[in-house]
Amino acid sequence: MPSRTERVYFHEMLQACERVIARVANTSFEAFSLDDTLQDAIIYRLAIIGEAVTRVSTETQAAYPDVPWSKIKGFRNIVVHEYFAVDIRSVWDTATVEAPRLREQIAAIIAAEFPEEAQ
Repeated sequence: MPSRTERVYFHEMLQACERVIARVANTSFEAFSLDDTLQDAIIYRLAIIGEAVTRVSTETQAAYPDVPWSKIKGFRNIVVHEYFAVDIRSVWDTATVEAPRLREQIAAIIAAEFPEEAQ
């Protein structure tokens, strides 16, 4: 079972996913590619998700193998350490495809591991 501290990280991931999803809703790739402020906001939230993932124990990660933990960490490393190499199409795909999927996975983990919060 994840620790109470990990619970905080799961909630941070969930909130960041929800913000990403909300910010790109009703936005086209073309509009996104022209909006530096929106890109920065999305990249920042994706970095938060990646940082929170680094705080989740290997035991907890192993308990949920369907979550792409290493892919998330890898994306975070690129965004934080190799920001000049960030591909805006990858950011878009992550925001529009991966974030909604991750949001559902994290919500399921929270419901399974911390059922008292569902009440």
